[in-house]
Amino acid sequence: MSSRAGRACLRQASPWHRHALGRIAAATVVTVAVVAATGSPAVARAAAASHDGQRTFIQSGEFDAFRLPSPSLWRDILEKMKSNGYNAVTIYFDWGYHSPAPGVYDFTGVRNMDELLTIADQVGIYVIARPGPYINGETDAGGFPDWLSETPGVDRTNDPTYLGYSDQWQSSIDAIIARHQLTNGTGSVILYQIENEYASNLTSQTGIQYMAHLYAQARADGITVPIFHNDKGRNGDWVPGSFPENPNDGNYLYAFDGYPGGTCHTDGSPGTPSAPPDWGYYGVGGAKGGSTASPNTPGFWAESGTGWFDNWGGVGYSCLNTRMGPAYERTEELAAIANGLKIISPYMTFGGTNCLRRAQRFVHHRRDIHAAYQHPRRLLHDPGIRLAGAERRRRQYHHGQL
Repeated sequence: MSSRAGRACLRQASPWHRHALGRIAAATVVTVAVVAATGSPAVARAAAASHDGQRTFIQSGEFDAFRLPSPSLWRDILEKMKSNGYNAVTIYFDWGYHSPAPGVYDFTGVRNMDELLTIADQVGIYVIARPGPYINGETDAGGFPDWLSETPGVDRTNDPTYLGYSDQWQSSIDAIIARHQLTNGTGSVILYQIENEYASNLTSQTGIQYMAHLYAQARADGITVPIFHNDKGRNGDWVPGSFPENPNDGNYLYAFDGYPGGTCHTDGSPGTPSAPPDWGYYGVGGAKGGSTASPNTPGFWAESGTGWFDNWGGVGYSCLNTRMGPAYERTEELAAIANGLKIISPYMTFGGTNCLRRAQRFVHHRRDIHAAYQHPRRLLHDPGIRLAGAERRRRQYHHGQL
């Protein structure tokens, strides 16, 4: 990226070392380290413009705009995130939220994703885009539109009928995402996810061709930033080389999720969270070791679970907030950084409200999941909590000392 506007965007979008961390998010990287690992020209362009080629932590957190259907409030959330040390936001894009009928897509009003990405760029915060087509996220049908169940074909496979419909969605949302890519110098999108937690058909052509198709479609739609998939629970699924990457540009990353803190007891008592895991340098290693499943790409914790959703009639989010309070979050994120993870995005950071019947039936309308910013858009924990150890390690990474 060489445009003047792009350089200005990057200068705005790297404030983490200047702000107190209200709650550790953690990091997505577009860095020299990734260039060395992948040889990616797209990442190289981004890294060259970012801090004169210095390695950079991008501290991300999940915010899904369909749970805050008020464009006038999107800027408020993103500015609050940035002011508390985040320099990236991770966003699901819900196919069913935008498509009431086959071939019909609505990106206006509360569904205006172009406006959302424009605001992110103006605020100066990177974006990790997650458009599916399947997203899970405790959404109705995992983000699939209602009408898809009435069509022939088998979803989440290489079935040509299903792929015809998913291509329509992917190309529609990709047209918006592509306009806001850092690699184009026209926005702040730095990463793009295909599918989510896809644990089926791992060794059959049904799954291999499906993943290859989604990757190729994104590239055909003009997506030039690195692409990744979020592995369900660190199984080493869909690492680089698992499916044909067309074009094979070394621009694909492995990511995983994990929710190590557990959940409250059914009697409403918080109990004690599990010990923070070692999902990197000091763990079990190999395919099931987290980042070690893909040693040539940066450690990427795409959903850093700092809580869990609450069911109808459940114990409530206040119990979860007690179970996994600031002290636990600190040790979990410090352990991740010590294990060499470079890309970490807590899930959730702003929870919001499940609107328009878009939630799975067992999840009630609140979506806080121990989010840093609760339903009224207020910080859950005191932003004055300084996590000096994490700050020091981030600085060491930035200066090549880790």
